[in-house]
Amino acid sequence: MHRIWMIINHELHHYVSRPLYLLTMLVAPIFVCFFFLSLMDEGAPDDMPIAMVDQDCSKTSRNLARTLNTFKGTHIALQAKDFTEARRAVQRREVYGIFVIPENFECDIMASRQPKLTFYTNGAYFIPSSLQMSDMTTMCVLAAGAASRSVLLAKGATDEQAQALLQPIVVDRHTLSNHSTNYPVYLCTTIMPAIYNILIMLLTVYLLGMEVKNGHSRTLLEMSNGNILLALVAKLLPSTVIFTLVLMGMNSVMYHYLGFPCENGILRMHITSLLLVLASQSLSIFFYGLLPIMRIALSLASFWGVMSITMSGFTFPTSAFPNVMKIWPNLFPMRHHFLIYNDQALNGYDLYYSMPHIAALLAFTLLPILVMGRIQRVYEEMSYEL
Repeated sequence: MHRIWMIINHELHHYVSRPLYLLTMLVAPIFVCFFFLSLMDEGAPDDMPIAMVDQDCSKTSRNLARTLNTFKGTHIALQAKDFTEARRAVQRREVYGIFVIPENFECDIMASRQPKLTFYTNGAYFIPSSLQMSDMTTMCVLAAGAASRSVLLAKGATDEQAQALLQPIVVDRHTLSNHSTNYPVYLCTTIMPAIYNILIMLLTVYLLGMEVKNGHSRTLLEMSNGNILLALVAKLLPSTVIFTLVLMGMNSVMYHYLGFPCENGILRMHITSLLLVLASQSLSIFFYGLLPIMRIALSLASFWGVMSITMSGFTFPTSAFPNVMKIWPNLFPMRHHFLIYNDQALNGYDLYYSMPHIAALLAFTLLPILVMGRIQRVYEEMSYEL
C-alpha cells in the first residue's frame, strides 16, 4: 500500500503540473455534456421549413396546406409561385422539402379522377428529410381519406359505414422504450459516453507514453519494486476514479435531472460506466504494449474510439452489416455499453440478459496481461521513439 500511495502521489503531481490532464478529464466532458444536451433540449426537431407550390388555389388546396402546416415537424415557410422557385429555395438551403398541389385538384377530386399530389425532400439532410417525408405522406393519406369519405357520404353511406370502408383494420400503435420519440434519449445517452471513451483511450496511451518520454519510467518501476502490474494499476487508478466519476455525473444529469428513461435504476448504469472505463483503459494499455511508439499507439486508440461510434449500432443496425463484418462490433467496448444501456435503462430487462455484455467488458480488462512483459522492457530501456 505504501508503494501504491507513492505512485498515486507521483501521478497526482503530474495532473496538477500539466493543465492538459484536467482539461481532458474534466473540462472537455463538461463541454460535451452541455453542448449536446443544450443542442437537443427540445427533444426532437420541429417546424422545419418546406415550400408549398399551390397550382390550384382552391378552398380544398388551402385547407390541405393549413392542415399540413399544423404538423409539428413541418412549417410552410415559402408559398412559391411555381416549382422552379421552390427548387431554387431548396438549392439555397432555405427549405428542406417541396409540396406540390396540381392544377384542377379540387375539380379532379369531385370528378373522382384521382389527382396526384407530389412532394420532394432533400435527402442530403437525413433527419429533416425523414420527418418531413412522414408528415407529407400522412397528409396525403388524410387527404385521400377525406375525399373518399365525401364521395361515400354523397352516395348515401352513413359515417360508420364510410369509416369502416376507409379503415377496415384499426391500427393500435405503441412506441416502446422511448415513448415520446425523444432524440436525446437515444443520441445523448450513447454519443456522450462514446466521445468521452475516445478521450479515455487517448489519455491513457498518453499517460503511459509520457513516462518513457520524460525519463520517469525507471523511477516508476523502482517505486513499484519492479512490479509492472502494480506500477500500471497505481498509475492509472487516479484517472480511473476521475473518469468514472465524470461518467456517473453524466448519468445523474441525464437520468435524474432531465428524466431520461432508466427502468432498472441508475446504479446499474453507474456500474456499466465503471466497466466501460476499465475496458477502455485496458484496451489502451494493450495498444501501447502492442505498438510501444506513442504516436502510433495514439493513432490506433483514436481510430478504435472513433470507429466504435459507427460500430456500436445505435445509428446503423449491426444486423444490416455484411456477414463478414457482423463479428467486428463485439471488439468495441462501446458496443457492449450500448446494449447494456438498451437492456437495463430503456427496456428494464432482468440483469441476466446483460450478462454476456458484462462478461465481454470484463474480458477486455484481461488484455494487458498479454503485453505486460513488453511494456516492462520498454520502461526499463526507456526507448522512446518519435
